[in-house]
Amino acid sequence: MPPPPPALLDELVEEILLHLPPDEPASLLRASLVCKRWRRRLSDPRFLRRYRELHGAPPMLGIICTMNELRQRGSIYLVARFVSNTGFRPSPVEIEGFSVLDCRHGRVLLHYQSLFVNEKPDLVVWDPLTGSQRRLRQPDVQCETCNAAVHCAAAEGCSCDHGDCSGGPFRIIFVCTDTDKPGVALAFAYSSVTGEWSAPASLPLGADNVELEEWPGSPGVLVGDALYFLLAGRAGVLKYDLGRHCLSVIQLPMPTAADNFHYAGPYLVAANDGVLGLAFNNMFTLKLWSMEACRDGVATTWAHHRVIHLNTLLPTEDPAISLEIATFVEGTHMVIVITDLDYYTIDLKSLRSMKLKLPESERKSMRPTGRRKCFGIFPYMRFYHPPGRLVYHSTDADEPDNAGLGLRLARN
Repeated sequence: MPPPPPALLDELVEEILLHLPPDEPASLLRASLVCKRWRRRLSDPRFLRRYRELHGAPPMLGIICTMNELRQRGSIYLVARFVSNTGFRPSPVEIEGFSVLDCRHGRVLLHYQSLFVNEKPDLVVWDPLTGSQRRLRQPDVQCETCNAAVHCAAAEGCSCDHGDCSGGPFRIIFVCTDTDKPGVALAFAYSSVTGEWSAPASLPLGADNVELEEWPGSPGVLVGDALYFLLAGRAGVLKYDLGRHCLSVIQLPMPTAADNFHYAGPYLVAANDGVLGLAFNNMFTLKLWSMEACRDGVATTWAHHRVIHLNTLLPTEDPAISLEIATFVEGTHMVIVITDLDYYTIDLKSLRSMKLKLPESERKSMRPTGRRKCFGIFPYMRFYHPPGRLVYHSTDADEPDNAGLGLRLARN
């Protein structure tokens, strides 16, 4: 019998593993099952850092959304759900009784509003890949309208790439209009390190009837060192400065009367060039604006810079009788749109579209005519890496449960 071939050098193994595609984590999971040596390499922090540097922006592993589920006797029930766009499924894939407020840096911010005092916490920070949940109460204030955002709170000076930082510290910014003080906006900051909310920052909005746009269609966006939230009725954009803990209002551009009547929006857009943008949509026509600083460095102005006809970017087999903007992918040029047939991502820079690889069962249930209506859609952007130790199900040894990560290879 001939001797077995010599083992590959560790350097060669690492170079091979570095080129596994990040947008199909099942390949990483399968590679980790080859042997302990490969598994240790795939979970090594130095390798993971090189892997993220090589592949750049985190891939979209799926979408996070709120399902409006029709149950027995006509009752409606909210479910926060992760819908995978890859070859495996997290377990569990949903949390009942919650809606999705925000999703960023591998974390999902959920909201629960109970009719009963102290039944459940108001907010939950959820990691769909590990299943971990951080539960907390929202600030003690009577809210007329509210919104919130979550983001990484890596130590100052730490160059976090946000590709896999969901286990680290985070902050939640909670903004609202005060029921007891009409026309006043408040902002609270929560730190996962201290476990406490800050004192509120406040700002008079100039009129008693100004309110915040609430979920599901108006999530906050992060641009530079500020979070931005829409005010209702196109009254402006509420800006929260992360470093100074203060609020300000940015006026919206003045669209024409035709735009006011025909165009949906605005949608807040945070592109990867570090500029806040706006989008207005009229069926298949998307109008994009970008914010520009005036010479005084304080005031802002808006520039209308682009019109895109979305129907020309869809596959020819999709007639696209109607088209809806689901969400803009923060930090990229991508937008997710919904047609009568399917879900697509469209790159507004290259003008290319791609159908989301959603499971057929999920695609059917997410249509408005199904028993479950999907709304408040967020892209889930993150690098996946296998854990250093794998535990197998006793009932099915072919499906590894990633030692608490709950990820399983999907069966075809």
